[in-house]
Amino acid sequence: MVCTLNLNTYNCIDSWAVGHPVESLCCVQFNDHMIIAAGCASGAVCIRQDWDIISTHNTPDDNKIIDLRFIKNGESLVASGSDSNIYIFKYTDKEYQICYVTPIDTGIPLSLDVSYEKDSILISTDKKKLMMSKI
Repeated sequence: MVCTLNLNTYNCIDSWAVGHPVESLCCVQFNDHMIIAAGCASGAVCIRQDWDIISTHNTPDDNKIIDLRFIKNGESLVASGSDSNIYIFKYTDKEYQICYVTPIDTGIPLSLDVSYEKDSILISTDKKKLMMSKI
């Protein structure tokens, strides 16, 4: 279950069932819409725009999604998987589609951070390796 809260009043605005245990969340304001992405232990990535689920994807072999980050002001979503892959989603035709799957040879990507310019991602792995990738 994912809940949206008003941080001024602490009231619950909305809640929605993802259908899987949620491991990571991120949100962004994009094209006058609020986009929320939930990464799940089952490998599912559920993406919601305002009040509607617009995309649901599963990773191959249902690998756990560890972290999620929107980049390029919401045009792309990057997800790290327990299978040592980075999944890159692009917003096209009013939904997010998997465009690239990039293997990470230096370990399992545990955390993702977005650059100040919002066009690059810093990847930290379980082997304490850091790498920067321009998307």
